[in-house]
Order: sequence, then structure tokens, then C-alpha cells
Amino acid sequence: MLNDQPQRRPPLLLIGFLIWTLAEIVTFMFVVHQIGWLGAVLLQVVVSLVGFRLLRSLGLQAGQHLRRVLERDTPADGVMLHGMLAALGALFMIVPGFVSDLVGMALSAPSLRQMLAERFGAMAQRRAAPGMIDLAPHEWSHVEPGPRPREPRDN
Repeated sequence: MLNDQPQRRPPLLLIGFLIWTLAEIVTFMFVVHQIGWLGAVLLQVVVSLVGFRLLRSLGLQAGQHLRRVLERDTPADGVMLHGMLAALGALFMIVPGFVSDLVGMALSAPSLRQMLAERFGAMAQRRAAPGMIDLAPHEWSHVEPGPRPREPRDN
């Protein structure tokens, strides 16, 4: 009996994960071939420790920067995205694997984060609600709600 149902394809995320895993294994074997088993493991441990230290310092910097933004000393443009990309880079450095370490180091570079922030920021602005009006603080004022006007009764 023939099956008339179309075959299900594996999800794109699963395929990407499998390719990433294969790339990590091949890269690890290459590094082992170049510097030996012990050298590869030690290098991975050192990069992971650097990732932990970077993540800790990013947390401290984010707290200080958020405090300055709340005090209105600095603009808040792209602060969250830069912090998120830097933290993602630190997490990639913590995860075992040399390909993820390279991605993490790339995301740790401020110039790459700036480029990604500009690209993702432009995408986010395009997705903003069309009815949204962005005003500077001096262009608006807060009005306390007063009594609601009475609606006319239909008799």
C-alpha cells in the first residue's frame, strides 16, 4: 500500500544544529592534530574561562551603563542590543567548541556589534507600528485625566 502523505522534511533548525556539530567536531580534530590532545583541551578551558570573565565584566558594565541612562547622562540608543550581542559572544566562548569560540570572539569585537546593531536596529524600525509617533521629551507633556464627559442618553 502506497503512502499518499507527503514526506516530512527535517526542520531547518535541526539541520543547522547538525551542521554546527559536525563543524565543531572537524575543527576540534584539526586543532588536536595541530597542537595535540592536551593542548586542545587546555586551549578550550582557557577560552571558556575568558568567556566567564567577559560575561562578568559585561554584567558590571551593563549595570553602570543602565544607571547612567536612567540618570539621563547618556543616550539609550542601541544599549540593549550591544549588551545582548556582547553577552551572546561571551556565552559562545563559554560553550565548548572552537567554532563557537570564534563566533564568540567575533561578537566581542565592538566594530562587529556596531554593524549588527545598525542592521538589526534598521529592521526593528521598519517593523515599528505605523501609527507610532516618537517624540523627544521636550515635545510632549503629561496631562492628568479629568472628569469624563457625559455621553448623551438615547430616550
